[in-house]
This record gives sequence, C-alpha cells and structure tokens, in this order.
Amino acid sequence: MSWVQALEYAAYNFYENREAVDRQAERIAGTLLRAEQLMTATPFSPLQGEAPFSPSWAEQVFQMFRTRFDVEEGGFDQAPKFPNTMALEFLLRYATLFRSREAWDHVAFSLQKILYGGIFDQLGGGVARYATDRTWFVPHFEKMLYDNALLARLLADAYRVSPQPLFREGLEATLGFVLRELSGPDGRFYAALDADAEGEEGGYYTWYADEIKTILGEDTEWFMGYFNATEGGNWEAKNILYRREPAPDFARRQGLDPAFF
Repeated sequence: MSWVQALEYAAYNFYENREAVDRQAERIAGTLLRAEQLMTATPFSPLQGEAPFSPSWAEQVFQMFRTRFDVEEGGFDQAPKFPNTMALEFLLRYATLFRSREAWDHVAFSLQKILYGGIFDQLGGGVARYATDRTWFVPHFEKMLYDNALLARLLADAYRVSPQPLFREGLEATLGFVLRELSGPDGRFYAALDADAEGEEGGYYTWYADEIKTILGEDTEWFMGYFNATEGGNWEAKNILYRREPAPDFARRQGLDPAFF
C-alpha cells in the first residue's frame, strides 16, 4: 500500500465507517490509560479545580521519571538504553521552571554519558538508535534522522541553560552529520543509515587496530588511548570508539598540547 493509498483508506474509514473507527479509538485510549496507570500511582490528571498541565501534574510526571533514573549510567532504566530525548527535554523544562537541581543534574549527566559513549559516533557525529547495554557502549548501529533531530534540539536547549563546551561540541557534530550524510542534493533529508555495511553490522563505525595504525601512523598511540581502542579490539575483535573524559584533560595527563585536539 502506497502512502497515498493509506491516506485514502484512512479517509474512507473516517467518513464511511465512523462507528468502527470510534470503537477502535476507545480501545486505544483505554490501552493508553492502563499503561499510564502502570507507570504512576495515579493517572496524569489535574487535581480538582486545576487546569490541565498544572504544576501538580508536572510534579507527577517528574516523580514518575525519577523512579526510572539510572543514577550510575544516566538515562532511564536498564538495557537496552535509548537516548529518550523527549523525556530528557521534559526534565530540562521542569528544571528551569521549578528550579530543580536534581532534574537538571540528571539531564546534564545523561547527555555526557551519551556523548562520551559508543552510541555516539565519535568521529562522524550523530547518535545511533539505542545502545544494547546499560553503559551506552555497544550501539545498534542504525542512525535515524529523527533521533538526531531530537538530540540536536535537546543539546541546543541544554546549552542555552548551561553553555558547556560538551553540549556545543555534540550539537555541532550532530548537525554536521545530518547535513553531510542525511541531506539530499535537492533539499530533502534521508530518513536513516542502515546498521549494516557490506553485510557486516557496524562496519562503518568499528575499527581494527591495524586500520587505525595504517591511517594514523605516529598518532596511533594517543588516538587509541583517548578513544579506548585496544590491539585485540574492545568488541568482537574490533574497536567501538568511546571516551571517558574531555580532550583537554586527556591531553594534560599525556603531556600533549590541549590545542592539538
């Protein structure tokens, strides 16, 4: 079914089979309400006499998210780990409106973990769909346009609240990736890059030590140290690049000129 056919089918049912559409809508609404009640003790509804999206409603949502904070690795819940940028965006707005240090700290910490992790393309920019592990190390290597658009918006807003170099660096790398890899010559955007490269999962994003040596030569040692690559590989004999600290801190520890980075 083409997109136009799908729209025609939806329009036909809306106007000619409305009773069935209404019944299905009620079933869907009931399912969403039950799912909502599983996440929080009470439904997200205003208190008596309050308008929708009141401060008490926002507090309910925050407390629900708070129970899911991964305070050790950032983000929410365990593996697999999705960036969940819209939830972080809610926390960012909650933090600024209600001056919640806890909400802001979780946003900043989660962004740092994502931008340092293997889920973020350390060389080409852009974030993968999700990490298969709790620590953001091994991504599902597919890169989606919408994920990167949402991450860019979140990073821009976070930088407005706190102009940290990491947020700007991540924003510029993400937008650079979108413009370079997901932009067509006629102004359109491509939806995604596949996880496989020539039949190999993550082939464009993982590196054998010998490949790094061939490309970098005498710069191999510091590169492998900074991006935590090893001779035998840190994942299936290859290396997923990730960071543990800002480049200037690494440079100072290694006796390198921070300006080199």
